[in-house]
Amino acid sequence: MDKRLIQKVFEHDLLYAVDSVHYRDRHMRAVAWADIGKDLGIPDLADISASVIPSDALLAELVRPGQGHGPGIS
Repeated sequence: MDKRLIQKVFEHDLLYAVDSVHYRDRHMRAVAWADIGKDLGIPDLADISASVIPSDALLAELVRPGQGHGPGIS
C-alpha cells in the first residue's frame, strides 16, 4: 500500500511541486486526493489528507518563495 500511495501521489504533482500552477488550489488538491483514494480503495482519503496537510498560511510561514527555507524547515 505504501508504495502504491507514493506512486499515486507522484502522479499528481500539484500535491508536492510548489511550482505547479494548481499547488495552492485547495479544490484541485482535494480532487487529487479523492482520485488517489478511489484508486487505492480508501474513499475518505480526501478528508484524511485535509487534516494532515498544512494550510497555505502555515506553508507560507515555513517556506517563503525566493528566500530559501524559513524557520522550522531544514
